[in-house]
Amino acid sequence: MKRWTQRTWIKIIAVALSLSLIAAAVALVLSGTGVSWTGWAETVSRPFSCLAATVTGWAEQGAAYFQGVEALQAEKASLEKEVAQLQAAARAGELARQENARLRALLDWPETG
Repeated sequence: MKRWTQRTWIKIIAVALSLSLIAAAVALVLSGTGVSWTGWAETVSRPFSCLAATVTGWAEQGAAYFQGVEALQAEKASLEKEVAQLQAAARAGELARQENARLRALLDWPETG
């Protein structure tokens, strides 16, 4: 499967290069300017530079996505710590309330508040 994929990509690149060369030749003939190496090189390299720009854009978007994921994971960890602290504080408050109720019952003090 891997070998077939590699061969397929080689064929795709060869076809793209051939089409680029044909397009460059047609553009040169139709423009009537003759052979201009600067224009020819630019015409041939334009599809590849566009492809490189597209791939670079995708890579930048992927990097930004993963940076966002890492930031969200860090925020999640921070919030989980905060939740654990708040739960501990709530348990401590509940234990204190129960202790107060027990002591009031021992002293026969009425509930206030």
